[in-house]
Amino acid sequence: MSMLPFTPPVVKRLLSFKKGEGEDKWSEKAVKSLVKKLKKSGGLEELETAVTTEDANTRCITIPRSLDGRLQVSHKKGLPHVIYCRLWRWPELQSHHELRALDHCQYAFNLKKEEVCVNPYHYTKIEAPALPAILVPRGSSTSSSSSGGGSGGVGGSGSDPGSAEDLGSLADLTADSVSDSASLTSVAPTLEPQPTFPATESPPPGYMSEDGDSHDLPDITDYSDWGLLQLVRFIEALLKFQNYTKAPKSHRTNP
Repeated sequence: MSMLPFTPPVVKRLLSFKKGEGEDKWSEKAVKSLVKKLKKSGGLEELETAVTTEDANTRCITIPRSLDGRLQVSHKKGLPHVIYCRLWRWPELQSHHELRALDHCQYAFNLKKEEVCVNPYHYTKIEAPALPAILVPRGSSTSSSSSGGGSGGVGGSGSDPGSAEDLGSLADLTADSVSDSASLTSVAPTLEPQPTFPATESPPPGYMSEDGDSHDLPDITDYSDWGLLQLVRFIEALLKFQNYTKAPKSHRTNP
């Protein structure tokens, strides 16, 4: 169904009480949509009375509630009581949280009935409480910037990641780690290689050659050092045991 080529007189009268400037075309479409709905329910005269007299004692002016509770006018969608309260009373209205229905309104939006009252004089505007002044110390910005720039944590320095200063710090840290590892290595005890006896033509003392000649150890009574004496005796016993194990079984005698 196409729109009428002219604006009905009732729409013009209602638009003459519009508050605020701007959005004239959209406001006209919003009023025409409401007039069309109210002609079916018989509430058009009550709307005109409420708008012209600004009387809160007028009856509820209701329209059917949609599934999501909003009303679409042209390309905009919003809550119906907010749309018409903004149109005829508070053009600076932002949200339905700023509205509170009067006690005698039987179809207030918050009651969630099948019908919604759009009488702009059945709602009052809640004034938002003024926020208390916040006193900020003069040096707060300086201290915050210095704490942010002087922080020793990761990302606390003012330089960008990957800068020459950061790379230099990383190199110093790596060098310290290497030096610590080197110092630990130098402190750690090392195992000295066991001394090896040089190869000589004659066997060591106490060794039995293949010819059966034995080479006895020197006289141990000449040693005055007790520890050296015990070492020589141990070597002597060890060599005797080696000679015993190498001898044929038929020639073995108890060591």
